[in-house]
Amino acid sequence: CNSPGGWIQATVKVSLLRTQEEVEDNTRRLETEQRERNAACLAAARAQLVGVEAVVVEALPDSQLHVYPAHGPCNSVYVCAGEYQGYPYFVTEGGRKLHRCTNGGEWCITWNEVDEGILARPIAWAVDNEDGRLSVGEDLPWKYLSDVDAEDAQIQVTLLHDAQEIEQHRDRLLALERVSSGAAIAAARAQLQGVLA
Repeated sequence: CNSPGGWIQATVKVSLLRTQEEVEDNTRRLETEQRERNAACLAAARAQLVGVEAVVVEALPDSQLHVYPAHGPCNSVYVCAGEYQGYPYFVTEGGRKLHRCTNGGEWCITWNEVDEGILARPIAWAVDNEDGRLSVGEDLPWKYLSDVDAEDAQIQVTLLHDAQEIEQHRDRLLALERVSSGAAIAAARAQLQGVLA
C-alpha cells in the first residue's frame, strides 16, 4: 500500500459482507477503531512533547537530501512552531519541517509548508513509530529519499527544553558543518590539483 514515504508491503484482512447491515456495522466499527487509534497516538505525542522547545535531528545522509538546498540541511535544530492537526510540529531556520504525517502515521521531514493542505512527500521519515510518539535516541531506523529510491538510515533525535540547549546544539551543528565543508573543499582541490593551470 502507499504511505507518505512510498510503497510499503502490508498484510490486508478481507471480509466478504453479504448485507447492507453488515456493511454499515463494519464501517462504524472500523471508523471507531481508527478514531480511537488516532486519539491514542495524539495523546501519546502531546504527552511526550510537553515542554519541548526544539528537536535535533542528526546523522541523515544530507548530500542526497538537498533537493531544495535553500531550505538548509536536514541535520539541524527544529524549533517548535505550533500545531498541525493537533500534533506539535517543528521548523528549521531554513524552513524544513519535522511533523507527524497523520495520513501515514510517521514522523517525517518535508520541505513544504505543513499547513498547505496537500500531501507533502517526505524527504525522510521514521520507521515503526505507530504509537504517535517521536522516537528519541541514537541509531533510530528512518528512511530517506536518495537520488534512486528510499534507503535506510540510522539517525539520532534529541529533545531540547530551553533556549540555552537550542543555542548549544545550533553552534555545535554549525561547527560540524564548517568542518565538513572545509574537508570537501580540500578534497576537491586535491582532486583538481594539476588539472587547472
